[in-house]
Amino acid sequence: MKRTIYLLRHGETDWNAAGRLQGHTDTPLNEKGREQARRAAELLREHPIGHTISSDLSRARETADIVAHTLGIRVDVDPALRERCFGIFEGLTWQEVSERYPQHHAAYMDDRTTRVPGAETLEEVGQRTLHAVRNRLVHATVERTILVVTHGGVMRSLIGNVWKPGPGRPSAVPNAVPFRVVLEHGVIVAAEALGP
Repeated sequence: MKRTIYLLRHGETDWNAAGRLQGHTDTPLNEKGREQARRAAELLREHPIGHTISSDLSRARETADIVAHTLGIRVDVDPALRERCFGIFEGLTWQEVSERYPQHHAAYMDDRTTRVPGAETLEEVGQRTLHAVRNRLVHATVERTILVVTHGGVMRSLIGNVWKPGPGRPSAVPNAVPFRVVLEHGVIVAAEALGP
């Protein structure tokens, strides 16, 4: 059975703008991020969304609240949708990571499946978040589907195999651009951005 859901990365934060790895650190949206959330809400207005589920981190929750207010739907919060924990890299830029932890940085850049001390792997994040999404689908209807508001690392782990950067596509999942995602038998098989 095929099901459609929508995924949305939170709007921009000051740490996003500075290139810092946020992970579980609870950083708020900045004004640009709030405006991005308002634009996402307008893009989603034409889609059959029944309710939204959000990570418990404030940048995702505020994005979800802005969208839900525009669409007139409720927000449920699920900590299983929070960003990947980046362990010793958290709060740093990639430049700072390479200076403070050169061996860990080199190993991770060589193989993204390498475990960083104190961090989750992308596979662990994918399992955690896909399990949460599947659980929510049990309660969603086919006509009125769900919007999942989460984080860049989560979205890469969920749709990385079916959505690839390329011409006209940024190298990272952009802030506050909605994606329509198709699941077949609980596996994500397609993802399409609804905006630039």
